[in-house]
Amino acid sequence: MRIIKIRVVIIALFLSSCNNYLDIVPDNIATIDHAFKTRAQAEGFLFTCYSSLPNHADPFSNPAFLAGDEMVIFDQKANWYYPNINATRIGRGEQNAANPYLNYWDGAESGKNLFIGIRDCNIFLENIDKVVDLDDFERRQWISEVKFLKAYFHFYLLRLYGPVPITDVNLPINSTPEEVRVYREPVSEVVDYICDLINEAIPDLPAKILIRAEEDGRITKSIAKSVIAQARVLDASPFFNGNTQYSDFVDNRGLSLISQEYEQEKWNVAYDAVIDAIEEAHAAGHALYYFDEPFALSDSSKIKMNLREAIASNWNEEIIWGATSGTSSLQRWSQARFTNLLFGGGSVGSSHAPGLRMVELFYSNKGIPVNEDPAYVPQNEWYNFRTSGEEDKYYIVEGYQTVNIHFNREPRFYSSLAFDGGVWLGNGRMNDDDPWHTDFKKGGGAGLASNENTNATGYLPKKLVSYQTTVTQQTLSTWDYSFPIIRLADLYLLAAEASNEAFGPSDEVYGYLDLVRERAGLKGVVESWNSSNVPQKPGSKDGLREIIHTERLIELAFEGARFYDLVRWKKAADYLNKPIRGWSIFGETPEDFYQESIFQTRNYSRRDNLWPIKEDNLYVNKNLVQNPGWN
Repeated sequence: MRIIKIRVVIIALFLSSCNNYLDIVPDNIATIDHAFKTRAQAEGFLFTCYSSLPNHADPFSNPAFLAGDEMVIFDQKANWYYPNINATRIGRGEQNAANPYLNYWDGAESGKNLFIGIRDCNIFLENIDKVVDLDDFERRQWISEVKFLKAYFHFYLLRLYGPVPITDVNLPINSTPEEVRVYREPVSEVVDYICDLINEAIPDLPAKILIRAEEDGRITKSIAKSVIAQARVLDASPFFNGNTQYSDFVDNRGLSLISQEYEQEKWNVAYDAVIDAIEEAHAAGHALYYFDEPFALSDSSKIKMNLREAIASNWNEEIIWGATSGTSSLQRWSQARFTNLLFGGGSVGSSHAPGLRMVELFYSNKGIPVNEDPAYVPQNEWYNFRTSGEEDKYYIVEGYQTVNIHFNREPRFYSSLAFDGGVWLGNGRMNDDDPWHTDFKKGGGAGLASNENTNATGYLPKKLVSYQTTVTQQTLSTWDYSFPIIRLADLYLLAAEASNEAFGPSDEVYGYLDLVRERAGLKGVVESWNSSNVPQKPGSKDGLREIIHTERLIELAFEGARFYDLVRWKKAADYLNKPIRGWSIFGETPEDFYQESIFQTRNYSRRDNLWPIKEDNLYVNKNLVQNPGWN
């Protein structure tokens, strides 16, 4: 058994009975023994372990929202709130080792200290057998939940920092300085530890949540196997599998911390793990979500709602693991204003702005990239004007002058993005004949309002807002939902990726891709690419890899996957070092508004792939080695 790499701090404990797992242990308690005196008190400590989970739905503490290139925030007003959001600082290349932003290693600058979370899990596991009024079935389940949480905290750290210490048990308070001087372990060893610990937990986890009002968000077998799948795919991906760019990343033992030899077998292991997770999810009743609310909508609009509500329909059948809080803030910053009178008393932020790169990403209505569709307008005409007609009314308000790139796109484009002239179902209007639409030009409802509540590029991530969220002149009432940490479509796309990498193109790979595409109203991969200018693309491993990557970037856009995917694919330096482009939001006419502008330049380099460990830690512990580029 491995030894913990951080010194234990004994915490005082006391708690009262509680029903919500987010109720946590207060700071003013007496002893650990008291915390495990009764079932009710031990349950409180269980909820303390859960409380260390990062808030995946929080746009300001989850780096995947604003530290990458999917969205930016208007920051023209000098020294005001937006420029000081730590995730945006990372996106602008301002990360540092003296006081790192979103520091999940030490718990600072909007990050949680996940090593404290691991320590609390160890305390729980060391003491849960002391509880006298806890039945054995529940004890085993709680132990399994905490084992999973401990493994997940290691996994979250791994994605940000790469090799991390394995903290399996707590050392006594009287341990010597030498005993607590931690070593970071090689990535593959950390992945093995994570997966082994979760596998220990799985037998005593429930297959599904039965009492949703009390237990939503608690760990299930499907969640556990899905995280194993994610960890195995991460270990097999190019960034950690034979990445010779990190040949000099060794510690003072001479141990290489990132694998220097590519191992094809890792993709076979990843494939098995993903298939196991999918089979478990299916057995638990998870399925792709289809919108079935009783509104008189066209088939086109129903497809759009399939995709929006797969995200925003609370605990729908597609969500394997969801965040239990945080979507109110996320929706506030993603919600559009439809007229100058609908601004929610100033609470509608309208400030999370995708750039033109995300606009260009989505397929044409043929289900292929716009630059591979010979029937689509040429690239030099993408931004020419066009006026919408009756045939466009489900996507663009009729008679509206906008640009070619907004026409004839796949349904996920219209479900994911709000744009100038685009239709928006919701806010009390679920009617194809009288929908809201968004006008992003200055003076328009969604356009320039103030430096605090202004969209930077002329786009919003519509898919993050529930159709049941409403905005009036005075109020914004958000319909909170379970933001998906893992959903079934994500697993299907991981299965396609792992199968292609392990075995090459096959009907199985196409099948998983086509399940996701069919729900999006698209034809299958092979049939769609037959109408492209590269019909042979799905037939090669390299070509199919590119298709799979693009499919993930589209299907999971704005959900936090892109940031991590680009790193593990070794594409981050190519993608995240480009300027964020948008429209001229100060323009009042189409001619003035549709001027391509650079909103923000980026400075992403290789060192940003792995986040810095705060320098103070290196002074205290000479066995720690800093991530490359941060010395």
